Amino acid sequence: MDQGAFAELLVREGLVERSAADRLLGSLPIAGCRIDSMVLLADLASEDSLLDAIGRFTNSRTASRGELRHLPQSVTRLIPRRVAERFGVVPFRLEGKRLSVAALDPSDLLVEDELRLLTGCTVSSYAALEPRVFEALAQAYGSPVPPVLGKLLRPSRRPAGGSSTAARVPASAPVAEKTPPPSHPPTPPAPVAEPVKAAAMKDQPLELSDEELGMFPTLAHGEEEGTASETGAPPLAQQPPSEPASPEDRLDAAASALQQVEMRDDIGDVLLEFCAPYLRRRALFIVRKTSVVGWRGEGEGVEPELLRAVDIPVDEVSLFHPVLHGAEFWLGSLPPMPRNTELIMGLGGDRPTDCLLLPVRMRSRIVCFLYGDNLTAGVGQVPLVQLRRLVAKAALAFEAYILRNKIRQI
Repeated sequence: MDQGAFAELLVREGLVERSAADRLLGSLPIAGCRIDSMVLLADLASEDSLLDAIGRFTNSRTASRGELRHLPQSVTRLIPRRVAERFGVVPFRLEGKRLSVAALDPSDLLVEDELRLLTGCTVSSYAALEPRVFEALAQAYGSPVPPVLGKLLRPSRRPAGGSSTAARVPASAPVAEKTPPPSHPPTPPAPVAEPVKAAAMKDQPLELSDEELGMFPTLAHGEEEGTASETGAPPLAQQPPSEPASPEDRLDAAASALQQVEMRDDIGDVLLEFCAPYLRRRALFIVRKTSVVGWRGEGEGVEPELLRAVDIPVDEVSLFHPVLHGAEFWLGSLPPMPRNTELIMGLGGDRPTDCLLLPVRMRSRIVCFLYGDNLTAGVGQVPLVQLRRLVAKAALAFEAYILRNKIRQI
C-alpha cells in the first residue's frame, strides 16, 4: 500500500490534519509499521473510519476487528503459519469452497494465486487494519507482534473508536508454560513416510483439470520427475556462512532447497539467491494468460513496487516476445522499444549494456522468467550452463509443488 497516497486520502477526507500526516509519514521508517497503525497510536481517528478509508483506497471489502477476533481452527489450518506470516494474510471465514482472508495487501493477485492452489478454494481478499492483521496472526498461529504494535494492542489501552473491549494479544509470541516431566516414557513419534522416489513416479502423468489451472493460471500441467521432501536442509538463502562458492556447488545447494519448497515464493528465493554473486540486478516475471507481470526482484536500484507494476502484453514486441515464441533464451543487448522501456523503469530506470533472460518451462508452457543484468558491465561471465540447469530444476519444483497441493486437497 502506498503510504503517501493513503495519507493524502486521510487528509483529503478530513480524518487527519496535514501537519499530523506529514509528521507520521516521516516517522514510518523508524516505527517500522504502516500509517494506519501510527494514526491509531496517536488517537487521531477512530478504527471504524480508518477501516472504511482503507477499503475505499484499495477498492476492497473490509474485515473488521470483530470478524478477526474468533478464528475457527478448521479455517486457520488451511494456510500454514509461514505462508500467512510471509504474505500478511489471515483466513477468517470458509463458506463452502470460498475462503475469506484478511490481507495487508488485498490487491495482490499473485498472493491469491498462491492461496488458491494451496487451499483448493476460491479466495476472497479483504482489507484490514495492520494491527488487526497482526493481532489475528498472534491469535491463530502464535506469531510475534512487532513492538510498536504491541503497545497498541496492550490490554490496558482502550481501542480507538470507543470500544471498551480490551485486546488480549501479547506484544511478543506467547511462551509455552513449563509442565512437569511425564511419569512414564513419552510415546515415540510416528515414523515419517519416505518421500516418493522419482523412479516410482517417472511414468505417472500429472493430470490437472482446466478448472484447477484456472484457479492458478500462472502454472501449467507437467510430469513429476523429481523428489519433494517436506523437511531437510534450509533454503539456499539460509545456508551457513561456509556456503560453497563455485557455481556447480551452489547449484547442488539450490537443488536441495528446491526439493522442500512450501510455497511459490520459496522457488523465487532460490532463483534470486543463486544469481546474487553473478548479476547485479535480478528479477522474476510471472506469465499470466495475456501478459508478463513483475513478481520479485532485488539488486541495485530495484524497487519491489516498481517491478510489480510491470505488465507487458504477451502479444506485443518486447524482450519476452522471442522467448515466448520459441527462442531458448535471450543473451545480449536490450532492444530499444516501448515495452522494453517499461521493463527498464520497473528495474529502476537504468538501461543495461546486456541482459540475460531465461524461461522456466513446464512442458511447452513458460510459467515465469528469470532476468538478470550487470548494468554497464555485461553478462559474459555469468555461469550460463548452471543457470539453465537451475531453471530446469525450478520447473520440476513447480510441478512437485502442484502435485503436493493436489494430493493435500483429495
